[in-house]
Amino acid sequence: GAGMSYAIPASTLEALAGAPRDRPVHLLMRHSARFPIPDGEVGEDVGLTEEGVRLAGELGALLTGRLRSVTSSPVQRCVHTGEQMLIGAGVSGEVMTSRRLGSPGPFVVDGERAWETFCQVEYSQLMARMLADGALPGFRGIHEAVRSLVAHILTSTERPGVHVWVSHDSIVGVSLGVLLGRRSTERWPLCLEGGCLWEGQER
Repeated sequence: GAGMSYAIPASTLEALAGAPRDRPVHLLMRHSARFPIPDGEVGEDVGLTEEGVRLAGELGALLTGRLRSVTSSPVQRCVHTGEQMLIGAGVSGEVMTSRRLGSPGPFVVDGERAWETFCQVEYSQLMARMLADGALPGFRGIHEAVRSLVAHILTSTERPGVHVWVSHDSIVGVSLGVLLGRRSTERWPLCLEGGCLWEGQER
């Protein structure tokens, strides 16, 4: 809520610190701090707060010399997060966008049915239900969806360094939940929280 102060999550910093430096490493993460989303809306137009802009730049600065590319959900707060990271890291380049990372993302097969499900299932329960049930009306089976997303990410480049993929809490949370073999989720990813993926990783 208002007055909450954010920081770059320790888990993101730990994941980056523990990642190898001799190969492509992919950071799949949630966008930076944003304004609240009105009830009953998806909030596609909800942007980053001033603090969100600053924190994304700080995370980018920590990746100076390592950041190679940013791919983002087409939703503006994700693109903006990626742009600030590139600026922070001193990298001139464009943020590439991918609908696999949001709008509709890897899980949605039928937008209308997914929206009905979204309206019926409390948002806080959505991720837990997806992990427990494996699929909900309008959504693709999560194991198949995550496998496909991860394969896409891992085969996207051979260039060593950090490649950032900016997405949304549900996509990041469910994907990392599946990869970590969780049947449920304790909590949603924080702003700028994520995990690192690379070829040859023990999974």
